Amino acid sequence: MFDGCFGCAPAHPGGLRVRKTGDAFEFTIRPGHQGTPGRAHGGVLAAALDEAMGMVAWSLGRPCATARLEVDFLIPVPLNGAVRITARCTGQDGRKLTLMAEARLNDPSGPVAARAAALYIQARLPAEPG
Repeated sequence: MFDGCFGCAPAHPGGLRVRKTGDAFEFTIRPGHQGTPGRAHGGVLAAALDEAMGMVAWSLGRPCATARLEVDFLIPVPLNGAVRITARCTGQDGRKLTLMAEARLNDPSGPVAARAAALYIQARLPAEPG
């Protein structure tokens, strides 16, 4: 995490403020995250899912970058609603990591609002060929 991160910096004025809590990630849909009236913008949900999966990918040892992100939006997310995201790595092939995530409303047993799958690429180490 760094102070300027849109996804996780707690002081970023318009950011998501995604935070790790136990084995999941949480954030709240604020008025600045609105798309259609009273609902979260889909891009905000996609960014939050990407942030959670990115944190898991980075925890595997090196910085990563998102190469591909696919999101299925299942139900609308209301303003001021809490979102709980679980994310996990499902495979690794060299520097390529595949991850999946699920966003639920309010708590671990809440309805599933969105699911995502992504491909991340780990940064090369200085000794690795380009």
